[in-house]
Amino acid sequence: MAKRRKKRKTESEELDLNMTPMLDIVFNLIIFFMIVTDLTQKELEQLVLPKASEAVKDEGDEIKKRMIINIDAKGVIKIRRNEFTLENLERPLYEFAEAHRIQEGPEKGLCDEPILVRADYGTPFEHVQSIMRMCADQQIKIWKIQIAAAQSAEDEEQ
Repeated sequence: MAKRRKKRKTESEELDLNMTPMLDIVFNLIIFFMIVTDLTQKELEQLVLPKASEAVKDEGDEIKKRMIINIDAKGVIKIRRNEFTLENLERPLYEFAEAHRIQEGPEKGLCDEPILVRADYGTPFEHVQSIMRMCADQQIKIWKIQIAAAQSAEDEEQ
């Protein structure tokens, strides 16, 4: 029987690293992060917030739980890019409050999670006031209302 000689691999015949799957993964990650970034901004409308000297940075765990209500300069109310009027805003407020009611203690029946009202600088206050009144309704009982503001220019520099 004849013995076969094993061919020795030369340097040019060594294994090459195939980068195609790596590039596919990288492009998929880029697309994923672009979509996720867009979804996280879904609740925020482009508004010019009023400036406040005592404004503090919005952070913490409660940000994820709260409802965000946007009011533009014309008084259009939006929640998660959906438009509402004062008449049909009562339902989403009631559903939010029902999902976060305190079950025991002296505050029983109150909504324990805050809502954030983001009103444009040019929005008449009567729109914000109407939402605050609606939250105080005996059926809704949302007592934690946060008002969004931007830091004034002097505070940003410090």
